[in-house]
Amino acid sequence: MDNFVFLPAIGTRGGILIAASSDHIKVTPQPLLQGTFSVSALITDLCCNSPWLLTGVYGPQSDEDKLNFLNEIRHIKALAPSEWVVLGDFNLISRASEKSNSNINLRMIRAFRAAIDDLHLKELPLIGRRFTWSNERLNSTLTKIDKVLFTEEWESTYPDFQLLPGSTDISDHCPLIMKKIQARHFSGFRFEAWWPNEDGFSEVVSQAWSKQLHTNDCIRKLHIKLTRTAKALKKWSKNLIKERRFCSAVASEVILQLDLAMENRSLTQQELDLRALLKGRLLALAAIQKIRWRQRSRLVWIRVGDANTKLFHLRANSRRRKNHIPFLHHCGHVASDHEDKATVLKNHFISLLGQPESATLRMNWSNLNLPSADLTHLDHPFDLDELGKAIKEMAAEKAPGSDGFIGLSSKDVGTRLRWIC
Repeated sequence: MDNFVFLPAIGTRGGILIAASSDHIKVTPQPLLQGTFSVSALITDLCCNSPWLLTGVYGPQSDEDKLNFLNEIRHIKALAPSEWVVLGDFNLISRASEKSNSNINLRMIRAFRAAIDDLHLKELPLIGRRFTWSNERLNSTLTKIDKVLFTEEWESTYPDFQLLPGSTDISDHCPLIMKKIQARHFSGFRFEAWWPNEDGFSEVVSQAWSKQLHTNDCIRKLHIKLTRTAKALKKWSKNLIKERRFCSAVASEVILQLDLAMENRSLTQQELDLRALLKGRLLALAAIQKIRWRQRSRLVWIRVGDANTKLFHLRANSRRRKNHIPFLHHCGHVASDHEDKATVLKNHFISLLGQPESATLRMNWSNLNLPSADLTHLDHPFDLDELGKAIKEMAAEKAPGSDGFIGLSSKDVGTRLRWIC
């Protein structure tokens, strides 16, 4: 029943309430972390039993109290777990663009930004609105003083959340709604940069590429070969990843049992060798994961050994959150489902492009007296040397087209082009 924690209001200001449905979330008060301007609770998702700390804040008005408020948040950081979220009305802005006029307290901006940096917090961007508060006057002053800040550890655990605005209704504040992104799983083909280093890769490609064809059209041949190769590689990768996950779980369990045995006795040489072997295998699997997340993050200019998997993971999550379109406004209604948004976009671009019509007028270029150039060489057929040069100049980990094959894969395909015709 008591699945909430609160900080009492002083008059009409300062009240904070953290509450949740006891069917899904457990709210555990943290009295040692309660302050003058904040209240904290441990939030536990009952479906996965993963706790994280939520701190609700209500920033004060005076500059002196604001500095005390920031120090209070710093004190909570010292006792908080790594997965931590701070949200509420901070009554502070972190940059000049978060206020609609030039009446800005630069000293408080610097103090707030310094606190955010000291606490290693990131701000969840608000989509759809620039400001969250208005003074409700004729010449309104607008500010963005309501925020959601979080640690990188929390983002790694909960990467699929966006911050959306609600209607102000009877308040001068805009409600902030944290909503999980309804991301659809990509079912197409993406060539993974780690595949060519795996045993069996060349055999899978050769077998799919050399299957018999029943067409004499060279372009058709290339299309069929690429399609067959993509399907074969996708199936091979799925089975390989499934096997690797199982082996990784078994190796981790064996290492754990050997670690426990080490506390009670000395391991034999065979056990030490096995432990070292399994650790080496897990290290190799971790390297593959790093390559996968590096490719998804698009930070291909960073070499794999120059950054850890966490950097690539956070970057990929940030790209997904930034690129996701939560809703579209069209003709007075809001499209939020994937199918509705796809229909709105399709109809919009059809209206822009229009319908093809037969031309009734033609341009007489000869009367314009424009300089001419001999471009007949553009109609010449491509030769293998030109194709090979173009393939070598492609970026290794970027796909130039929609087929999912990156430059690294195209270099292998380029050696097989002479087999097509």
